[in-house]
Amino acid sequence: MKTYFLPLLCFIFLEGGLLAQSIHFDTVLKVPTTEFNATIDATVNGGNISFNREYKTNCVGTYAIQWSFDKDISTLRNGEQFNLTITCANCNTPCRFKWKIANAHTSGLSEALVPGYIYNQNIKLLSTTAGPFGVHDWTPGHSSHTYTFIYEQKKQAPITSFMLDFGGYKLHYVFRTASNHNDETDIMEGPNLSCVWSSNFGNINWQEGWYGNPTKTLSGDLHLENGRYVYRGTWGRTNSSSSGSVVFYFSENNRSFTGYYTRGTGTKQFNWSGQWDCN
Repeated sequence: MKTYFLPLLCFIFLEGGLLAQSIHFDTVLKVPTTEFNATIDATVNGGNISFNREYKTNCVGTYAIQWSFDKDISTLRNGEQFNLTITCANCNTPCRFKWKIANAHTSGLSEALVPGYIYNQNIKLLSTTAGPFGVHDWTPGHSSHTYTFIYEQKKQAPITSFMLDFGGYKLHYVFRTASNHNDETDIMEGPNLSCVWSSNFGNINWQEGWYGNPTKTLSGDLHLENGRYVYRGTWGRTNSSSSGSVVFYFSENNRSFTGYYTRGTGTKQFNWSGQWDCN
């Protein structure tokens, strides 16, 4: 009896070739909530978020949460699994409130966030020690949980993702296939804040956190809102108690911004504009 292995091997190879396309980490897309402002550091290796949430007058919760991965997820091959661990490092929910502080999900992108996006669940949540309720800072034994994901290419799509949700502040870990790097679904490159910009209140040194001169401080967070990059933060002084908030809306090519600042706790808005001045 003759046994023919070649056709079987060819079939396996071809079938695997259809599904075995690797995906590569692209960016972390931030979608803020209107409930609170947050300080975030999010990378392909993990990150942290801290924020205060006001539940009612004189009742403010304070939160510091960290997350990490058990392997390098910069490239994922078909069938590859990875673990995400979310930890409530320093959390305090007051006034007898009970709150689900953090969770992770299969997907959450939409065409409103990424034009041309094709819905898919190619990165799937397999299991979690948190059940359906995420990470709680108020339940004993529930301050740290692990989520197991798998990448399985079940649908042809240039972009796929998984999502972290911190009380409504969402972080989308976005991946793309190498063959579609220039696809129409490209997430536009954000403003280059690694160099100094000019503005009507002096040059802005984003990385060192000041404008005009080092006594005038500036700090905040850059994220996408309805397909447009927005910088929200605060200004202050190292030599006085003066401070306020800032909101900058970047242009379509991310080479300039228009926006405003406020003084103290006031709501009156004063114009602030600037432009990219990198050489």
